[in-house]
Amino acid sequence: MGIIRTFISHSHDDKPRVRDILRRVAPYGARPWIDEQDLQGQAGGSLRELIPSAIADPSCRSLSLFLSAASVKSQWVLDEVGTALALIPDGWRIIPIALDAVKDLVLPSVLEIALRKRGHGFDTIYLDPTRAAFAADYAGAVLHAGGATEAEDVVIHLGHRDPLWRPNLPAPWRQLPAVDLRLQYPVGNADFSPTEAEWVEIRDGFAFLRRCLRGVQTLRITGRAPLGAAVIAGRTWDRGTGTVIEGWNGNERDGEIWKGVGAIAADNWTPSSGTWLPARTEGNLFAGATKLTVAFLRRADQEPATRAWNASRSPEPPLVLVRCPERISTADEATAVLNEALGVFSWVRRTCLQVKEIDLVLGMPLALDVLLAHHLRQLGTIHFYDQVIPPSGTAYRLAISWS
Repeated sequence: MGIIRTFISHSHDDKPRVRDILRRVAPYGARPWIDEQDLQGQAGGSLRELIPSAIADPSCRSLSLFLSAASVKSQWVLDEVGTALALIPDGWRIIPIALDAVKDLVLPSVLEIALRKRGHGFDTIYLDPTRAAFAADYAGAVLHAGGATEAEDVVIHLGHRDPLWRPNLPAPWRQLPAVDLRLQYPVGNADFSPTEAEWVEIRDGFAFLRRCLRGVQTLRITGRAPLGAAVIAGRTWDRGTGTVIEGWNGNERDGEIWKGVGAIAADNWTPSSGTWLPARTEGNLFAGATKLTVAFLRRADQEPATRAWNASRSPEPPLVLVRCPERISTADEATAVLNEALGVFSWVRRTCLQVKEIDLVLGMPLALDVLLAHHLRQLGTIHFYDQVIPPSGTAYRLAISWS
């Protein structure tokens, strides 16, 4: 199965408008097959052979038909739709998007068939990009055609920092339906740090997926992204939802699955007793402060920026600096670290009774951060701050808050 995609059928004249739409729907998981990206490396091949094989690619279960005054006259578009019509009995779907008013277009017969014309109207619902719900409606149609909406096992690839157009999924998960989340179009950037507005887009995308993936029982998280994206995934499907979360640590060829099933907080954890997560406190935790900063860091050179950021706020919250292992070698070690991380919050709850809010910074592997966020509940209000790369005025930026 792999990444669910939709074949983009459009006129070259409409490319700027189509590109804008593909950027809008990227946070919702609607990933395109588009010639300018997917035909790279195919020099010398016949387009009339390559296009039909692309439409029939197992990862494409729909064709997005961008209707406009230009596209209804494009022979390429008509040929692509004709190819797709032959696949509809096998569960394929044609998704019409009206770039121009459909009532004003003169449709060739193949498009009338695709839109199921009856009298002066159409049986097929077409999407209007000017509607507020367009991005969710479009992505929902793509993911439904790809089988994700009813699937019990789904992979979410966090591609926000992935420079590959078509990412490689971990080998154990390649046969599962997968949703690729991005913000940029066409590919991610290794130094991508979302703005406040972009974090809103990311949260909205996950909220949509929570509604859309109705049958999911096990959710598998992989990819390259700001850690806040993993935290949002863990919170969207926290343990109260009943969904099992798994994370992939490593590259697509060499790695392992980390699981949070059965995670238990190490209730005997203290800053001085942590086996995997030793810590130290700065500031007076017991002087009545109602807010506390907890930072999980892997390297000592991360501490000055974290300390300076914490000191820049007024009033300055007490700080708990938790030192994480620089390397976690096995899934068993990951489970032990997760249990101690949960123990950190258990310690806060029982020793800092006046604390009502926690500002959280995480620097653990993405696969572990998603599991920790999945398990954190009943701790008052938590604000997660994601690292800004490179720092520009601030070392961290708010990604998500929850209570």
